[in-house]
Amino acid sequence: MNIHIDINTKKAIDDHIIFSSLFGSRTYYNHDHSSMSDSDIICIYTPSTIEQNTVFYTNHQLQYNDDISNIDYVYTNYHQFIKNIISGDATLNIEVVFKSMKDTCFDFLYQNRFELLHNKLFKCYLGMARRDLKEASKSDNYMKKINHANRGYLFAKQLMENPESFDCKYQLLEHMDYKESSLFCGDLMNKINDLREKINHEHKIEPSFMKRLDEFVISLPKPEWDLDYSKQYYHINNNITY
Repeated sequence: MNIHIDINTKKAIDDHIIFSSLFGSRTYYNHDHSSMSDSDIICIYTPSTIEQNTVFYTNHQLQYNDDISNIDYVYTNYHQFIKNIISGDATLNIEVVFKSMKDTCFDFLYQNRFELLHNKLFKCYLGMARRDLKEASKSDNYMKKINHANRGYLFAKQLMENPESFDCKYQLLEHMDYKESSLFCGDLMNKINDLREKINHEHKIEPSFMKRLDEFVISLPKPEWDLDYSKQYYHINNNITY
């Protein structure tokens, strides 16, 4: 779940963005499908001094929906972006590393992308796939839920078994009637459960790499700005359990 912010918060953060990239349907699917979709852009910014020093922490990234431009912006500072990969809380983030970070200020993450793959991340993909399958039977747009689940399963499988070929691409399923979709969902749930059983403790981030990751973060731009919206920052975090 992302925390929705207002336009003033967006403008304050925009001055400190050091990386941005498309993600979501416009990168997963073919052109004909993506042209019908909203654009999703992730923006990574230098954390403010308050974010750097506060005892509060949340894995929930920020979001601003621009209804005029039909663009949804996801904001995260670089600490949160990397922590959410390590904790397995954001599959989006690892996809951005693989797809968009080569030859950028985050090239270190791209060059070491295989080091970032671990069991919590795979479990997150499969957990969301299970959720979407369970919700499919209750949804009028059940094919959307089934495609989400199938994509999550296939992405997890590829990242586990053949990450060198992972390209964030997905071929949408043909429409199925209710009977066909029920059979497909049952088979897919079995595949998800089987893949879940293959996850083991060998898939982990090595301590030696964590040290190198720390050194990389230290090299990034330092927090040199204050949150003019500090009251709002604490307000949007007020109902989150830490």
